[in-house]
Amino acid sequence: MKRRSFLLLIGFFVFCVFIYKMNSLYFSIWRIGLMPRSIKTLRSGISANQNEFKIIAVESKNKNIVLAMVEKNKLGFWKVLYTSPDVKLLNYDGEKEFTKQPLEISWMTPTLKIDGNKASPIMIFNYIYYGRNAIKPIEFDKEQIPENIKVEISQMQNEYIIYIASEETINLDMQDILLRLKCIKE
Repeated sequence: MKRRSFLLLIGFFVFCVFIYKMNSLYFSIWRIGLMPRSIKTLRSGISANQNEFKIIAVESKNKNIVLAMVEKNKLGFWKVLYTSPDVKLLNYDGEKEFTKQPLEISWMTPTLKIDGNKASPIMIFNYIYYGRNAIKPIEFDKEQIPENIKVEISQMQNEYIIYIASEETINLDMQDILLRLKCIKE
């Protein structure tokens, strides 16, 4: 009887760990006070330590947008690495309004630059700008973008994602740029 109870207890524990692992992304978002049902994946890839990561947009309890970088560890469990804006400020200030859009999140990715027969390691600086306040299609002229910067724009109605990759750090006030182009409302 003891052996059977012990096996049932172990089986129940394994089942609980399996369920938690399958839903660890949602649990990690919920644990920091955000709404897991509103997760939208903006970008995904492999991090420098060879773990899967995602850049996600998720809503707070009062519908403010938060960007988060989440990473899956070697055991398959997701963890929130950081958020933009900082969720601790959102929760500390009683769901203070963060209305500035687009929101920005950035990260670095190591890669190799190949020149002829020579490969040298470099860092790529990645930036995502996300907002829901577009009033017209977002477009940049070739003159507005330096040659060493890659830009991808995805837009559906008023929601947009701008991805920028560069070999050097860049300091852009994307809100100011989009306001000057009359692409977003304040």
